[in-house]
Amino acid sequence: MFTRGLACVLLLSGCFDLHLLDGRACSSDSDCGNARVCHRGVCTMGGSFVDVPVPLDQLSSEGGAALGLSVTRDPTRPSLTAFTAGPALPGPRTGSAAAQGLLLSGTGTAEVLGPFGPTTPLPSARSQHAATAAGGKLFVLGGLGADGTTLLAEVLSAPLSGDGGVGPWSTETPLPAARAGLTAFAAGGFVYAVGGEAATGLLDEVLAAPLSGAGALGAWKVVARLPEGRARAGGASFDGRLYLAGGSCSGTCAPLRAALLSDGGWARSRCCPRFPSARAPP
Repeated sequence: MFTRGLACVLLLSGCFDLHLLDGRACSSDSDCGNARVCHRGVCTMGGSFVDVPVPLDQLSSEGGAALGLSVTRDPTRPSLTAFTAGPALPGPRTGSAAAQGLLLSGTGTAEVLGPFGPTTPLPSARSQHAATAAGGKLFVLGGLGADGTTLLAEVLSAPLSGDGGVGPWSTETPLPAARAGLTAFAAGGFVYAVGGEAATGLLDEVLAAPLSGAGALGAWKVVARLPEGRARAGGASFDGRLYLAGGSCSGTCAPLRAALLSDGGWARSRCCPRFPSARAPP
């Protein structure tokens, strides 16, 4: 979910809001203005980091949730307040990806759910994949195959349709190496694949592929390195910056932000305020 510069990542243990910092020092909210708030001495566009419990009794024994959730916000100070029950999913989902209002696949299913119901399914089931939208297309990157163990380098795309669904799936330029648990986003004419886990362990590389005028992906190349290997992180892009938080890491797993460059590159990562405790998907 991405609203008003606020990224929200649902986890088994709860949900966190990801601040977008504008860099100004502050001692109170009045120093920031423009509906921003002062958090740990820096002006941000969100409230303070808080846990909002997810009703764990609604989760399946496999860790998937069949319960749909919606979030109520305080419009004067954007932060999470409470979850309320929404429409139920057809069944539990684990290892799914979401983008452009679509829920894609998950362990044991190739189903793609749109706002008005099922749409064109993926060619095969997968989990721990990543998804992002750009150039009128939805892209799906990497993940684990239908057996839950085979790492995928496959990249798929499908045109977004006017009814909230997608058209037929096509193959795009594959990732240089198979991986799962990566984070994907699109910005400035590029699609990015960040981190993930390969057969050799956690990855620190940031890959970028240019998006042509026809919507096809070009060759992937390494444009930056994370301070440490990281997989299954929450991420969002906003105002020329990428924000990355949580996940499984080989080190401290600090929240990060980095400026995106016009050539697809990524400026040096900087640390954002830390969470009260570690965050990672199940």
